[in-house]
Amino acid sequence: MIAANIESARARKSKALADYEAASAELAWWLKGAELVGLAVAPEDDDDPEPSNVEELFPPGEYFDQGDVQPTLRQAVIAFLREQPGLAFPVQDIASALVMRGWLGEDGAQKRVSDIVSLMHGDEQLQRVDRGIYRLHPRLAVALDRSRPVTYRAAQRRNLPPPVRGDQK
Repeated sequence: MIAANIESARARKSKALADYEAASAELAWWLKGAELVGLAVAPEDDDDPEPSNVEELFPPGEYFDQGDVQPTLRQAVIAFLREQPGLAFPVQDIASALVMRGWLGEDGAQKRVSDIVSLMHGDEQLQRVDRGIYRLHPRLAVALDRSRPVTYRAAQRRNLPPPVRGDQK
């Protein structure tokens, strides 16, 4: 029964991604047509992030585990949640996981995580499932799923710069 549910969920995910791609292609076609006829179209506020940009801002956890770079708190939260996309975690569990990985000090960890996930919810990077329980926002989860993971060693081989500090403005 579990195996059948997994296959069913994979099929729904595949169909949803195909529908998303088709809608994105149709939207691009219409926008190009509007541009050709000189019609001004207001940009969408919720444009999907480019996967390559998302990967630079939010590298996978292994990038930080294998390298000398320490993640920002925002990057650490995303790195943890992207390892189990679709699952929601209480703030306490997120804080504990970040402390265990050495990405966050124990003093005031839960308060710091609570503060940042609230900001990330406002920035539509996280989705609040219930009080104090968060998961990746679906758009960000799709962008992360579509991006190609850049491991620390691969980044070194390709001479990529260190990741952009995602929560510095």
